[in-house]
Amino acid sequence: MKIIFCAIILIASLCAQPIPFDIEIEELTFHSEIPALHSFSLAEHKDEWLVVGGLTDGTHGDGEQVFATGQFPRRNFNKSLWVISPKSGSVHSVKVPQNLSASLNVANAQHYQVGSNLYIVGGYGLNEKNKYDTMGVITCINVPLIMEAIKKKQSITKHIWQVSDERFRVTGGELKHIDGDFFLVAGQKFIGKYMGNEKQQYTFEIRRFQVDHDSKQIKNYQAIGDDSLYIRESNRVTTLANKKRFRHDLSRIVRPEISKTVELHKRLFDKERAGGGNDKDSHLRRRDLNVTEAVFPDGTRGFTLYGGGFQYSAILPSMHQSPIFFTPQKNFANCHAMIDMSFEQTMSLYTCAHMILFDSQKASLHTVMFGGISAHVYDERNDEVVRDRMLPYVNNISVETISGNKSPQSWQSKETIVKKDSRAQTFGKDGFFGTNAKFILNSMGRQAVYQGCDEVMDIQKLQQLTADSITVGYIYGGIQALKQNFGKTKACNKIFAVRLKK
Repeated sequence: MKIIFCAIILIASLCAQPIPFDIEIEELTFHSEIPALHSFSLAEHKDEWLVVGGLTDGTHGDGEQVFATGQFPRRNFNKSLWVISPKSGSVHSVKVPQNLSASLNVANAQHYQVGSNLYIVGGYGLNEKNKYDTMGVITCINVPLIMEAIKKKQSITKHIWQVSDERFRVTGGELKHIDGDFFLVAGQKFIGKYMGNEKQQYTFEIRRFQVDHDSKQIKNYQAIGDDSLYIRESNRVTTLANKKRFRHDLSRIVRPEISKTVELHKRLFDKERAGGGNDKDSHLRRRDLNVTEAVFPDGTRGFTLYGGGFQYSAILPSMHQSPIFFTPQKNFANCHAMIDMSFEQTMSLYTCAHMILFDSQKASLHTVMFGGISAHVYDERNDEVVRDRMLPYVNNISVETISGNKSPQSWQSKETIVKKDSRAQTFGKDGFFGTNAKFILNSMGRQAVYQGCDEVMDIQKLQQLTADSITVGYIYGGIQALKQNFGKTKACNKIFAVRLKK
């Protein structure tokens, strides 16, 4: 019945756009060589970007090598710090010093910028002994000063300080910051090779802490898990007539030509489920998810957990499809965390570029997802969403909407596939984009940020701007997949300008 309920939401959302703007995406062209990276950390200063870490090849580097050797190629970890201008295309870089390589030359680290400082937590890479590991380090980088040093080819070490702490040996989660508190959301500790690994443990937690810059210490650490989640189930009833637009296509996973790859996929997942002694079914058993800043319908700030892998009890890799709404409280034990089991997200379930808008007049929050990896594909001809258990790459643009009133129990989720000229809108011409990419606000987008927020734009502020078309930010990097399933992938160096048109 849950799947049928989701179909109702999707049918309705195919007919109307949730935001009062058209989304325009333009690929920019530069003469300079923009680095091709994904799964990196990024900060911004005066419309230039500092890029740290990440990988220089596709999904798992050379996929065949990963399955053959069980590990990422060592050469594919980014070993430079980059300064990139999305306006001019200028690029500056320096090599990471050897004494910082283990903590900075990592992929899938959690990161967040607060003012002039970029904080990087954990990440997966090669430790001081050149072994595959998740790093237990928090790094603080002074963004303006280190960008200037990179441009002048000066020493960067004096602009960085670090704290070692085993509680932050995490990769694949997300880092958020609200009112002086950091939140390390979900993720895992992964030690050893990518396949054949015996030391993989999900955190199953949201961890709150503060950073004392004077003492360079971590303060007021607390953590919550599943026992703090309020679960809302669907109590709606529908008819089988609505099921036609939300169907399963088993032919997508049993075709003979992909049976070998399916078996490798299953072997990998079986290894993951056997990875840690503390493994279990959990709504917080998530990694490689989207954690998006939120202003909820009641006006409170928080964040939403969308997607992420993987569900423990699934036979094949299965992403989480029910979002979690989280609103922090000073007493951490009283934080409000609710999982909306009445809704299942279908698109963009893996880390991807995303843009957030809040409509204070309608008390609705809209998170625009750009491409990424999904649990479904959109069938244009039949105007329906088709289940694909191989988790395909997509280049659709979708919007996840939360609306309601001041009571959290009233909040409703809805998903919309964005259309243009009656067809599903996509971006990028030569593949599928968005996975492990970043959307970065520019100066115009930051002018429209909602009060007290870092990433959420205010729809009312945007509507007051005089220009009919407004460039609010850029999509950079990520994975470029040539096919939806089982094709070659590579790191992407493309920059897309994102415009909102009234």
